[in-house]
Amino acid sequence: MTKQITTSFQRGDAAGVSSKQSLIIKNFFLRYGTIVALLVVTLILAFTTPSFMTALNIKSMLAQTAVLGIVAIGLTFVSIPGEMDVSMGSVVTLSGVFAVSMMTKEYGLFAALAAAAAVGIVVGSINGLISIYGHISSLIATLTIGAIIDGVSLLYTGGYRLYKGILPSYRYLGIGEFVNIPVPVIILILVAVLAYLLAHQTVFGRRLFAIGGNTDAAILMGINPKLHSLLSFILCSTAAALAGVIVTARVGTAEPFVRFGYVLDAFAVVFLGTTTSEEGEPHIPGTVLGILIMGVLSNGMTLVGVPFFAQNILKGVIVLITVVVSSIMRQQRK
Repeated sequence: MTKQITTSFQRGDAAGVSSKQSLIIKNFFLRYGTIVALLVVTLILAFTTPSFMTALNIKSMLAQTAVLGIVAIGLTFVSIPGEMDVSMGSVVTLSGVFAVSMMTKEYGLFAALAAAAAVGIVVGSINGLISIYGHISSLIATLTIGAIIDGVSLLYTGGYRLYKGILPSYRYLGIGEFVNIPVPVIILILVAVLAYLLAHQTVFGRRLFAIGGNTDAAILMGINPKLHSLLSFILCSTAAALAGVIVTARVGTAEPFVRFGYVLDAFAVVFLGTTTSEEGEPHIPGTVLGILIMGVLSNGMTLVGVPFFAQNILKGVIVLITVVVSSIMRQQRK
């Protein structure tokens, strides 16, 4: 009898240890699964594609990812309080058009940058006022504003590309290097650092997270959700305007056409970033990690010869699997 009781306790202890180990593994992948995925994909590409780890390819990959990264960081600010902005691609286009237009008219570099910034601030303000104060879904509001902006871009340019009068100092923002680091990468790093400080180290950032967590509770704490959400829209559009400057500086022309890829990829980056948070909320470090993942995936698929049309399918499937697995694990943890 005593032997049976002892055996039962041993089985119970073994079951308890196994359960604890299973919980530890789940917690590990819940917290670090996205990082592990990035490392695995990087190692696979490093061993299968010799050109992947070359300094030239890494510089090119980071420079190409910089524009998407800046747009995604801006989108993160809107996502934190629970809003959406799908007009970013249109802002990228219009800000670039206005910036190049100022140089075409010989107004100089400062006027070009000021015009791009003005586009971001104005569009962000309109998006916020309509969706927040007008009590309209931010998805519908920004989708509508984006369509209007597309029309403005086409009307302003007559449907033609703008390329005359672009200054060398402006092109430097897109193709220049500083201490052997591409300028767009430096700008991305600065934007990421400033965004992290603003979102995670200031009262404004903490209030945004409070609004996203529970708006009613935030109001009881004396926070003005409408004002803070409006400011987040302005930050989002201003980031997109900066991205528009870099895009036109890289290619040396401004095209009055919508860049849909920025919107889809930016949302994918932000969603990937949420998988690194226990609460599943958008945050700047997660977005930066998402930027790296999307950059590695895009660059790797290009190097191995995956057709462009198939890249979107593969990226979508990978992102979907990541989000679904993370969601399942988070539900099991609850």
